[in-house]
Amino acid sequence: MHIGLVKVFFVLATFTSLAAYAVSYDEITDIDVLAAHFDEPTFEQNFLEEGMEFIWFYFKDIDHSFLINTETGEVCHHFKGKKRESCFPASYFE
Repeated sequence: MHIGLVKVFFVLATFTSLAAYAVSYDEITDIDVLAAHFDEPTFEQNFLEEGMEFIWFYFKDIDHSFLINTETGEVCHHFKGKKRESCFPASYFE
């Protein structure tokens, strides 16, 4: 009986720690909050889009990307995967 309770506790502790790590990506609104939640990105690239400068950060461990407006420091878009998307979805798919 004691071993069963230890296993249940271990499973609950594992899920709790994963839940604490899994922040809602919508809560990450700027580069400072991004830096507070995650270590160095796996991939980083500066790019221009519609005359504005952005930085694309990709984090392999969470398989998620963030696009940051370099002028404001704000996250303009986040998405799953490493294929770069756009902060201007209408123009991106035209």
